[in-house]
Amino acid sequence: MQQLQSTVLSALQLVLAFAFGACNGDQDTSQIPDVSVNFRIDVNDPLYIDLNPYGGYITLPNEGYRGIVVYHNFDDTYMAYDLSCTYEVSNPCARLEIVSNGFNLKCGETINGTFQDCCGSKFGWDGFPIDGPALYPLKLYNTTVTGSVVTITN
Repeated sequence: MQQLQSTVLSALQLVLAFAFGACNGDQDTSQIPDVSVNFRIDVNDPLYIDLNPYGGYITLPNEGYRGIVVYHNFDDTYMAYDLSCTYEVSNPCARLEIVSNGFNLKCGETINGTFQDCCGSKFGWDGFPIDGPALYPLKLYNTTVTGSVVTITN
């Protein structure tokens, strides 16, 4: 019985390794280049007013690898994600934009007022893919809150 369990486990590991290895275009978040991030946001500053309500967010286009989105969770915590899609990271169009309804992030970019889809991946505000070929979650930055200041670092 133990030998059968061991064989089944080995076969399952082989199948999983093959399944994930077959996705050549998919990359984990460690493939997103590390860029030094140390940014402070005072949520009382009128520049960041959109971050105040639960579910609010702002983008920091000149931070991180392809920009950072900061999201105010409903549990009063803050999440900061790189705006780089985790599928085919090296593809220039593998950047994320917030869908017009604000409920998730989509891979592609707006050119001349029209959204141009890149790979079709969508991510929820928890950072995990909800549609498309991406398998890995978004790159998450560290956030700390001291009073009204949110600090984002890596």
